[in-house]
Amino acid sequence: MEIVKHWEKLIEAWQIKILLSVCLTWLFGDYNAGLGALGCLVVLDWLTKWGVLSKDAGGFIKAWQTDTISSRGMREGLKKIIWYMLALIAAHQLEQFSIIGYSVGHAATEIMSAYLALIEAKSILENLRDMGMQGVDPLIAMLGRKQTEITGGDK
Repeated sequence: MEIVKHWEKLIEAWQIKILLSVCLTWLFGDYNAGLGALGCLVVLDWLTKWGVLSKDAGGFIKAWQTDTISSRGMREGLKKIIWYMLALIAAHQLEQFSIIGYSVGHAATEIMSAYLALIEAKSILENLRDMGMQGVDPLIAMLGRKQTEITGGDK
């Protein structure tokens, strides 16, 4: 419980909040609806993945007890979130540069957010299909084609 007290003191300190806000704004830029939507899609993907694992194991409790859903699996999801954050940071930092007087404006972050949202939406639909939802295959195929079109390769 000692750690909890220290954590509460830390998050109550306004100086820490200001410093954290400045750092996050410098790294990611101003908050916008695209980033919020991407965050929601990441959470939905995580939850639907748990749904698939629970269905395969015969229920959530069984999946948890048999380590089908485990902290190890959650760490894999955390790795994905870290990669997404690095991609968004790189996109925002790219916006800060101008080359021969030209700047990309906010396009880099918006394009990166849209692409990551596309990946998450496709994953959510695949999870819903794996949980038994019918009729999502055309949407999955469409998003797959769009992803291939954007990347120029087969994914």
